[in-house]
Amino acid sequence: MLADDQCYALRDPAVRARRRRALTKRHVAPLKRFAARLRRKLPGAVPDFDPFDGGIFARALFVAERPGPKARETGFISRENPDQTARNSGALLDAAGIPRSDTVRWNILPWYDSRRAKISASDLSCGAGYLLELIALLPHLRVIVFVGRRAQQAARMVMIPAGVKVVNCPHPSPLNLNADRRQRPAIRKELKAVAAILRE
Repeated sequence: MLADDQCYALRDPAVRARRRRALTKRHVAPLKRFAARLRRKLPGAVPDFDPFDGGIFARALFVAERPGPKARETGFISRENPDQTARNSGALLDAAGIPRSDTVRWNILPWYDSRRAKISASDLSCGAGYLLELIALLPHLRVIVFVGRRAQQAARMVMIPAGVKVVNCPHPSPLNLNADRRQRPAIRKELKAVAAILRE
């Protein structure tokens, strides 16, 4: 049996059930309500935030491009999702010394829709609006990390609050890391910068 915080743990239905029960905890309940509201209005599946992360107390918000098929299956945006991108992400964050309690994960496109491969400019604009709503729920935020090219494009549409820094980071997908050996060191560099911001 996999531990609840082990790589790929969310492939286990029992682990997913425990994680869903944890969504009632104080640090993540407002984010659960936020995701539920988006599910009622958006076209595809909107996963929940991971209650093992920092929730509303997080100081670092990681914004990737959009949920993958495994996030749709498990119902969470999590480093314990059963895919290599989630595993890479968790390992790189741990190596950078970024406490999990300081992080919360999201996507510039909150929804997963298998029928739409391309991300349009209107999608990014829509997602940027929802990102602003999320930022308002994170009073301790110190840094926003835009992960991947499309998330970084949307960053230009977001009014970043005063005192919050922005870091652009390559995407930790296996496709990206395997295609260019420079990407992993580049990610490590940016995550070290995030860790330094959190120590300030």
